Amino acid sequence: MNIYQIKKEYEEIMNNPNYWDLETWEITEEWEKALKENQDNIESKAENIARYMKNLDLESLAYKNEIERLNKLKKSNDNKTKWLKKLLDYALDWKELKTELFKFSYRKSETANINNKELLPKKFITEEIIEKIAWLPEIKKYLKEEIEARIEEYKNDWKSYIEEDIKREVYEENWLIINFNRNLQIK
Repeated sequence: MNIYQIKKEYEEIMNNPNYWDLETWEITEEWEKALKENQDNIESKAENIARYMKNLDLESLAYKNEIERLNKLKKSNDNKTKWLKKLLDYALDWKELKTELFKFSYRKSETANINNKELLPKKFITEEIIEKIAWLPEIKKYLKEEIEARIEEYKNDWKSYIEEDIKREVYEENWLIINFNRNLQIK
């Protein structure tokens, strides 16, 4: 019998006129017996439900602990991967390599930080409530033109200057600090 049936039975016991002595309006022994049996059923069902709930709580705790354990293993593997990539990067020293299974190459990127906002040409600043740097694509185009002009200037003496040195020089003259990044790509 499920809990809904037990509850329905209880309501029937309480509302059944056969369990009442109609002359004295007292409850009969049959009513007490039926009510006791119903109460025993409810107690048994409640105990079984509580046990099941405790088992579910324990399972949830086990799942939580397993998730934490797996997250630690994942973090450990991620850290090992980062360390191994740094080791490969160190060993390759910017040289590309191709094996039967993999190709190791570098993707270069640059980041620039504003060194002195006061030296930034006014055409790249908009004034609102606070000054904001605007038109980053235009700044990049402007710097590229400056770099190309400088490369052309050093064309005869190219061996003494490499492109990164020229870029660094132009960026520093134009209020920026440039960082050259290299990212090892494994395909």
